[in-house]
Amino acid sequence: MSTLIRVLVLLLCVLLVNAGKAQSQIPSQPQPLVSMLIKDASAVIKPGPRPTYIAELAKLGIIADLSGGTTHQKLTFKQLMKYSVLLMSDYTFVHGQPGYDADELAMLLDRYMQEGGSILYIGTRRMNYVNEHDKTNQWLEKHGAQFRWATIEDPEHSYTNLPESPHQRKGVIYTTNIAKHPLTEGVKTLFFRTQIFRTPYLRPLTVSDDWTVLVRTMPTANIIECTREAPKVTIKTRPETAVQEASPLLAVRQVGKGRLALLGHDPGPFIYNLGQPAIGAICSENGDGIRKPDWLPLLRNLAVWLSEPARQTGVPGSTLAKVDIQFRSDWGTRHPIDWDKPDIAWGDEEINRLFGVHSPAWSIQTWRDMAAGKYKPMRILVGARTQLSGGKGSVEDWKQAALKAGYVGVVFREDILSLTRKQWEDFQDQCRAATDDHFVAFPGQQYKEWEGNQFMRFNWNINWHNKNRLTEDGKAVREQLDFFFDQRTKSGGVGLPANFPMLVKGNPAPWWSYRAYDAFPVAVYQDGERIEDNLAQWEQLIDRIEYVSPMAVHLLDDPVQVARASDEFNLYLLAPDVKHLRTDPTWNLRAVGLGRPNNASTYVSNGPVIEAFLPLAVNRTTLGASGVHGSYQWQLLIRARSEFPIARVEVWAGSEMIRCYRPNSTKVHQVMDEVHDRQRGVWLKIVDSQGREAYTTSTNSHDKMFYLQWCADHCNQLGAGMGVDENGDPSGFGIATHVRLKFSGGTGPGASHDDAKRYIPWGTDTGIPSLGLQATVELHTKQGKMPRKNEDLIPDMRMKHNNRTTWITRQVVNHVARRDIYLGKHATKPYDKKYFCSWGAYFKLEDLKGMQVTHDDLDFHRDANEPAFQWVNGNILFNTSTDLEKSKTWNLELGRSDWLGDIKGWRVNGTILGDYEQVTKTLGKGGYFSFANPLGNGTIFALDDTFTVHRIVRKDGSASCIFYGNNLGAKQYATGDSQPYGYLLMRWPVGIPLADGLDQQVADLLFGSQRGQLAAVRGKVLDVPFGFKVKPTEGAFTGAIPAMSLKMGLPLQVTSVNPKWPAGLWWDGKAFYEPLAPDQEGTLWTQLKPQKHHGTFTAGNLITCDQPDMLIRLFQKTQGWQVLVHNPTNQDLTVNVTGVIGGPVPGKIATATIPAGTDWKINVSK
Repeated sequence: MSTLIRVLVLLLCVLLVNAGKAQSQIPSQPQPLVSMLIKDASAVIKPGPRPTYIAELAKLGIIADLSGGTTHQKLTFKQLMKYSVLLMSDYTFVHGQPGYDADELAMLLDRYMQEGGSILYIGTRRMNYVNEHDKTNQWLEKHGAQFRWATIEDPEHSYTNLPESPHQRKGVIYTTNIAKHPLTEGVKTLFFRTQIFRTPYLRPLTVSDDWTVLVRTMPTANIIECTREAPKVTIKTRPETAVQEASPLLAVRQVGKGRLALLGHDPGPFIYNLGQPAIGAICSENGDGIRKPDWLPLLRNLAVWLSEPARQTGVPGSTLAKVDIQFRSDWGTRHPIDWDKPDIAWGDEEINRLFGVHSPAWSIQTWRDMAAGKYKPMRILVGARTQLSGGKGSVEDWKQAALKAGYVGVVFREDILSLTRKQWEDFQDQCRAATDDHFVAFPGQQYKEWEGNQFMRFNWNINWHNKNRLTEDGKAVREQLDFFFDQRTKSGGVGLPANFPMLVKGNPAPWWSYRAYDAFPVAVYQDGERIEDNLAQWEQLIDRIEYVSPMAVHLLDDPVQVARASDEFNLYLLAPDVKHLRTDPTWNLRAVGLGRPNNASTYVSNGPVIEAFLPLAVNRTTLGASGVHGSYQWQLLIRARSEFPIARVEVWAGSEMIRCYRPNSTKVHQVMDEVHDRQRGVWLKIVDSQGREAYTTSTNSHDKMFYLQWCADHCNQLGAGMGVDENGDPSGFGIATHVRLKFSGGTGPGASHDDAKRYIPWGTDTGIPSLGLQATVELHTKQGKMPRKNEDLIPDMRMKHNNRTTWITRQVVNHVARRDIYLGKHATKPYDKKYFCSWGAYFKLEDLKGMQVTHDDLDFHRDANEPAFQWVNGNILFNTSTDLEKSKTWNLELGRSDWLGDIKGWRVNGTILGDYEQVTKTLGKGGYFSFANPLGNGTIFALDDTFTVHRIVRKDGSASCIFYGNNLGAKQYATGDSQPYGYLLMRWPVGIPLADGLDQQVADLLFGSQRGQLAAVRGKVLDVPFGFKVKPTEGAFTGAIPAMSLKMGLPLQVTSVNPKWPAGLWWDGKAFYEPLAPDQEGTLWTQLKPQKHHGTFTAGNLITCDQPDMLIRLFQKTQGWQVLVHNPTNQDLTVNVTGVIGGPVPGKIATATIPAGTDWKINVSK
């Protein structure tokens, strides 16, 4: 059955089920289906569950499709012509792009209506600015309409007793001032949210006589103008402008053959919140308890009326056959990928699908041009200081010296805190005057923050800073994050500046703790000498799944020094020509091309040229669907050249080299095929025969079952996993790690103390939302507490290993922050507010005394309606002699809960506790403690005999709290001794009560009577605290497991797996195998789900080789398999390649001699 037929059957069922409801809401007969395209339906850069409003619109006969890209993606006429109606909630201004393609969009929309298409505009979003409002009005002016930059108050017709809802602004009015018209049949009352944020929630209209006004405010409404303070987060009203009138809110008209409808309201309540229990539901379904809103029948009538021209004329979008209904095509497409077709033959939609994820700033044509080698290196000198702030020469002097040395641009580093506002603005004018079609002068700033760390930033324009961001003496930046993010709304039409530490080894902060940066200086020069080599640290950042661009900084104070710098490492921007840097709007977005995901538009080099580093399908976008041919493969396209032969082209995935090509030619055009078997950062190194090098990065490969949510400051890649429902769609309650708000904890540039302290080991968020637990590591010793009172542990944290089943976060802790100095809570003296910014507290690090903690959180991905697990596993290394204090409860505290309100039915090893019962219990290995939680109950499983839980209850019985840890007795440790710890957390599926005993069922399966049902066929089953751990024989383990009724995953560890060879899980008789790479210790992590798959399986390396240095990959093709063997060495090698017994391609595959630095491929039939 085709996808289209399934969709039509589904829609028919929905319409039949809702027939009674639809008849009361939709008066028109018969019931025409309306095809609607929703432009920029989601501004959030992450996957998510199928939007609720899609199903709600379907109930109204509106078949909605999403524009298939991120908010930056341009509409095309070809795309529009598939639909009868276009729903818009934004015009052009989204995420810092004021005026981007505004005129082009206006012409496109007008052409669409001239051809018979219609537009329903419900906007602008409250998060946008006055720029969006102005551009919308610029388009509407020719059509005789304008939105007013004003809000509405009507105390006589307000709903004030609103239900409580977090993060929702209150303020709702209603109107019954609705014109009699066929479109308003059955429509008596409408509700609207008021209030203001960056844009008024509700803006009144002024329209010409060509318009029909359907809805007005009540005559008692006051129309109040708002301030036009675009740089401010929140606008204000101007009470002196208040006018009482019945102002138009919703109006319609004919435009060409098509039609146009306008409603100046934030789209959430009327579209995106449909079917959700938010305040917005007041406007769509709930009302105020006295009156019901009639929005849904009005929306249905509008959609039918707007689609009428297209349905009558046959175009556009008149038939459902033209609608390819997809869910978020950039994230959720499940179309097979034909890797045998050359990329040059792929259409634009395919390029967008495979490349465009996370790459909204660049067009498809850009990808094609870069792939064809049309983008050229633009050498930029970074770090010049003029006579303005301590250096020599003018902007023009530096320009002439740079041009003479082969540069096409200069990034200046003026000491901004020594300048006046006028000096800085005059300097920017000088840079603009020096910029032309052959040279670019970037105004840049050098500054020091309160801890002594030196930073740089540059952009086309940097507005003057807020003095409140500085220390009292004005000599250092006090609030570095605010100092950076202030430019988000003050940058004069460009995005955030490129921000980076000017020094790494020379800064007091640890290299791993930086925040708000787009680049990382791999080379720093002063007076012609390299004073810092930070390549190793940059490589480790990429290993941590960052993609900060490499940077070269030359701390030059005299133009005569420029010539010497030209032979060293320098920054290069890739563009067709210099004019492109100045005129193409993509360079006006954030960070001037640095740190952009999947766009290697910059690199550093002291010789070789990198022309292209383009990923394809690097983000696997099936959202959990396994049976999609080609989806387990991704590809890199590499172009490079040098005046000397290129000796090596190295591709690295984190700390592992996954290819080493040895072309020995001056030009390289290489396509590299790779497997989706783990998540990791990817970077490129080019070395020519003279030892000169070039580096770039921009991408990380991962399955969208796990995703990284990217944020502008590169401080927070938020790791989370998506559960999937029975249809393979993502579930909103998937696994999430403790990595919730920030990527790296720590110091220096203004880390949030409140977030950072929870990193060690937060270890509690086994689902969304969390279990309400906050973990710690605290020893009670005879010498006092470790860490000491008022010290919070601050980790060096990284995402250690991630695949589609397991997410491992590694934290190494040897630093603390002093709460009494920076925070003051529970401290001996009041906190000092000077250490606070809008992001929270910031602080310096101190050494952790007496111990070091290495901590892993292992989150196991789950499917919908399965319990979620997190294994908290750590080790304490003592660097001084330590004696534990004997305790009746615990002397190693590992965690505590918030006060939990539901105290009924809590269980300890199956025994139900009384509502007021306080208890201290050593659980014993495999024992458990279960507690109530509104969105999924929680269970803590003990993994050793000393694990103890203590529960306290408030006297009034209103809430309960739990503490847990290990009672290790009066134990003594010498320097160098260690103490392991660990426990297992489970969050129950939402809706399963404690009385169902899921905790006991899981305990039996993981620790008790049902454990041990895994039988080894080849290999050995080892002892492990829970789940299964196995040792392979000749590369792989083969085992058998019976069917089980409990729907959950059983963790499986496979030891001794070679990371260079194909590894994964293969079920006997299953169509697809799961590629899964091992972690750095050679352990493969996956799960068995006997309720879904049972019988015989093979896990580990699926192909082996007699040459241990060979890099081997296994690709599943439509008609069989393809084995790729890469020889990274510098000599030709003869290899024997064999498939393991029990694997998908068992037996000898081939013997071949593979030249040094080349790939060899062989196809294997089924």
